[in-house]
Amino acid sequence: MMAMMLSPLAFAWMAGFLCGALIGWNLAEFTPVPMLPAALLAGDASYLPGSPMGLIHAKTVSAITQLIALLMKIGWSDNAVIRTIYAVQAGLLASGSVLVVFGFCRRAFASLAASVLFVAMLPFCGKFGYSDYIMLSLSPSTYGMVGHALILYVVGLLAIGRSGPALFGLGVLLASHPVLGAWCALALVLALLPERHRGTTAALLPLLPWGVAGGALVLLSFLTRPGAPEADMGINAAEAIRYRDAFIALWDYHRNVDLSPLRGMAVVQALALAGLGLVMLRLGGEGGHGLGPRRALRIIVLMAVAGAASFTLYHFARPLFPTVVTALLMPSRFLNIPLLLTFPLVAAVMLSRSGNPLVWGMAGIMAAVLAIAPLENASTLEPVAGVVLILAASASVATRWGQLDLLTRMPWPTKPWSAAGSMLAMLGVVTVVGGVTTAILHKPLVVEDPVVDKVRALVSPPVLFSSRYSQLAYWRLFPRHAPALDVDSLDYITYVPEAAGEISRMLADVYGIDYFNPPYRFLPAVHMDEHVRERWERFSPQDWRFLADNYGFHTVVTLHPWLLSIPRKLSYRMGQHTLYVYQIVR
Repeated sequence: MMAMMLSPLAFAWMAGFLCGALIGWNLAEFTPVPMLPAALLAGDASYLPGSPMGLIHAKTVSAITQLIALLMKIGWSDNAVIRTIYAVQAGLLASGSVLVVFGFCRRAFASLAASVLFVAMLPFCGKFGYSDYIMLSLSPSTYGMVGHALILYVVGLLAIGRSGPALFGLGVLLASHPVLGAWCALALVLALLPERHRGTTAALLPLLPWGVAGGALVLLSFLTRPGAPEADMGINAAEAIRYRDAFIALWDYHRNVDLSPLRGMAVVQALALAGLGLVMLRLGGEGGHGLGPRRALRIIVLMAVAGAASFTLYHFARPLFPTVVTALLMPSRFLNIPLLLTFPLVAAVMLSRSGNPLVWGMAGIMAAVLAIAPLENASTLEPVAGVVLILAASASVATRWGQLDLLTRMPWPTKPWSAAGSMLAMLGVVTVVGGVTTAILHKPLVVEDPVVDKVRALVSPPVLFSSRYSQLAYWRLFPRHAPALDVDSLDYITYVPEAAGEISRMLADVYGIDYFNPPYRFLPAVHMDEHVRERWERFSPQDWRFLADNYGFHTVVTLHPWLLSIPRKLSYRMGQHTLYVYQIVR
């Protein structure tokens, strides 16, 4: 009986991952954030000794960086690595959602349909003005995307009653994203507190191998990370703290989210929490589906409450937060977790209890609020609204005709070889479908342009960029080229504050920007092309050589044809932008 029940889930999980992977592979577009740190780890990029960016990347390595570096070391191309990253991100998101939905509705095909629909819809929301990539399967923020997907796995495995694999999944999460891993571990401990009486040796013994395996993975990841290079950054520990606090107060837009949409956020969070409470009461009143779903629900509710509370307290009672807590945590990110978990949970409730008018009312109100709330910085919610409405129609069809229950009701084989054969057959079907999808939806990456190899031979990294936008455009061409100042990684100052002194000097000497008094707050100041242009066009060739020798760059890149005193080597048109590349003359 167990094998018959697990086989549909195994099929749904595999198909969910494969469908998500096809979406990610075919629609990949931006260069993922870990590409440069992985290239440094693989030896494909380098900084001069004493470089603050080299120190930052060396001190913030995770298991994700290590795995990508391994692919680079064995000779994978940029194209293959980038597409694989997006395939894994989307595959994890889809298959993790399958586990969560199935844990509450016990309908394999319905779980698969809902999860793949959700993941497939997200990238297309960009066509309708949606631009917040934090939770998209195609987000270049790989660390956060994989971290959130692994949280789905931990919750989903608990929901289907697999506590051991959930414990191992927590280990994978800790190795991949330590902050989200610690947050999830805390929620897990608190959620299991009501079950203290169940903690007998006999009950815990089966979990021991999984816990040991997860812990060993975390330990292995940490032990195999290269040590940070010895470098004197020119500031002591007290000064480093001062630089870190100034960065949080003046520069860090991640920890200084605009408060104007807070009212809308609070409404949505309240509705989400009310819906989750409804589900929990409903399951409790009916005895639920078992211990697993109740455990998963407690974690979901804890994360929702904690996410809303941490964000609210941080913005209204910031003096209560020690600066070290502010530096390590990013309260805004904890709002993303309940939002990510809300969709699969609402999907499961609608699919399993679609006749309950209370649940339908909750889902409808939630969808309406999500659609109209002017959330700006939390626009992640907008695509969820559309998908919830589509799902409502699907659930209605499933309730009336029972079509989405087909996979669960089929007489699945119980023998291992027969089940394996069926899985291979499904893999073949998905592969054929994937081939058709590739032909229709395949989106070429910039690095696939044959001209790129010719351009690469003319460019010498490290590279100095005029703005964040020139850096992002350039990285789509050369993901393994190191920037002299990595604008997108400035927020790592909160984790490696000793690098801030050298970064401050570089901002002053190269960009004319005072670290402690930036022209604009909460934005990387090097966004300001015109401010930089006036300064750079005054530099003589000797000035450029002096700066290049001190800060370790060979090439300068702008988005406009500036009149610099160094020769322009080439220009490259890509979409709406043209990159202008200048070379330092020795």
